[in-house]
Amino acid sequence: KKYDGEFALLFFDGKKLISVNPGATVRVGLPSLDEAETLLKKAKIKSCIFAGEYYVREGATKGHPVQQVVGILRKPESKKQLEKLGLAVFDVIQLNEEPVASVGKVFELLEKWFGKGKTVHPVEHRKVDSNDKILEAFTEWVVGEGAEGVVVRHDSAGIFKIKTPHNIDVAVIGFSEGTAD
Repeated sequence: KKYDGEFALLFFDGKKLISVNPGATVRVGLPSLDEAETLLKKAKIKSCIFAGEYYVREGATKGHPVQQVVGILRKPESKKQLEKLGLAVFDVIQLNEEPVASVGKVFELLEKWFGKGKTVHPVEHRKVDSNDKILEAFTEWVVGEGAEGVVVRHDSAGIFKIKTPHNIDVAVIGFSEGTAD
């Protein structure tokens, strides 16, 4: 399941966990990060790099959830507001400085580390073996539940994001030319 929120890479050195977003903002001390750090220490992980998506887990409104996430992360009004954010983890890039290449191994580790988490957890996922099963997941999660899309991962074929198409009619009402190339 594709969550609509803010992407983060997470780095754990055996003691501390930090997250870094694509804009190079470093985050520490969020409730979901504190929980993830505790779970990784409990699992006796020496070091790892993994990926996840911050999302609004309670009280999200229709529209653009990513904007709600970014608003809370940039200027939280209270600790209670930060507790509304979840962290859905979906990839393990390295474990003890070794790459993790197998999709099966990634989800095995994520379930082991974060399967009992409250604010941090593995993305909702399922193993499928046909295009029909992908379509079933898309219909359930995207059409039925309003998720952003689905991500299909395969060890040899790669990663594909599948989202609903959006068509819009627009009119260019103005433009300006730059002075540089």
